[in-house]
Amino acid sequence: MKNVWKKYWQRFEALLLLAVVALCGGCRGNEGGGVVVPDGELQLFADKTSIVADGAECVTFTLMFGSQDVSAEEEVQLAWWLNGVENRGRWGEVSFSTVEAGTYDFKAIYGSNTSTNTVRIVVEPEPTTGAERNYTQHFAGFQFTSVYCSGCPSLTQAIKAVQSRGLALVPMAFHRNMSATMIDPMTFTMTTKEDYLYACGSKGDALPYFCVNMVTGKTLTAVYDRTQGTEVEAVMDYVAERYPAECGVAIESLYNSSTRSVEVKAKFTTNRSGYYNYQVVLLEDGIAFDEEVCDNVVRALSSTSRYGHKLADGAVCGKCREVEGAQTLKLDAGWKVENMRVVVLAIDSNRRIVVNCNVCKLGESVDYVVE
Repeated sequence: MKNVWKKYWQRFEALLLLAVVALCGGCRGNEGGGVVVPDGELQLFADKTSIVADGAECVTFTLMFGSQDVSAEEEVQLAWWLNGVENRGRWGEVSFSTVEAGTYDFKAIYGSNTSTNTVRIVVEPEPTTGAERNYTQHFAGFQFTSVYCSGCPSLTQAIKAVQSRGLALVPMAFHRNMSATMIDPMTFTMTTKEDYLYACGSKGDALPYFCVNMVTGKTLTAVYDRTQGTEVEAVMDYVAERYPAECGVAIESLYNSSTRSVEVKAKFTTNRSGYYNYQVVLLEDGIAFDEEVCDNVVRALSSTSRYGHKLADGAVCGKCREVEGAQTLKLDAGWKVENMRVVVLAIDSNRRIVVNCNVCKLGESVDYVVE
């Protein structure tokens, strides 16, 4: 009887070993859910079929070239389509996250090969964690000017006409030299690479030049209606129609007279998750030059980059979640504190445009402005 049980146990061990071998064999090769990828063919697989549009949750793809997993190769790239528009990821990246909800169709590229299959990922809207607010849109007016520019006073008068009607335009006058001998004493210099004039779409150095929110689709190089400012208002309308305010900006500024410095604390809350930057701008009014008085003169920026500082350390700013930033700026001896204002720009990191801004007197504060 003992030998009989031993014989049955040996048969059981053999069957168990075969089962383990079969299971292990089923896990080898590609990781495409058991799908065998033919040699020389590229196929794409995803670890999930849906994510949330919070900029944090990712879908990670596996790229199989025949039986070879090439996901870690530098020659791989993701391509996706949303609403019929094609986009490409960076070479070597196989993960994807976004703040834009929708249905995405993905393909993969490996060298000269394109995946034979398409993977669909549904990106669900991010659940609201707080109440959305209807933030008032303030328009950042980038005015490029010079005291030696004959056409610039017309633009200045048009801007004042718009402001007199209560429209929320925040002009910032970047003074420039007209030539080596025509030096503007209020010139604010940035490096050529980071010059706002070119970021705002100018193809040269001609003045005047005006744009709103760094949107280059509609700009001004001359003004004919100086009394009503209809051309300036048309640029604002163009921006408002295409890029409505999606966040709010609040400012607290503390002036230290002993160090002639101002500490600026800025708060941001967005109705749309995304990646944002911010820039702090110091303006001075009432600067006399010959018989002219200049207002809105840009005196300082908190960052030498025209796109400013990263909010949330470069991480996604969640929908309806407040984030903060702080910068300290020094004032030159000749600047009059009582004539100065603080502007904070909220900048979309991807689109590289200003999505809202706010302004207050230096040393004072302003809360979110809602309609």
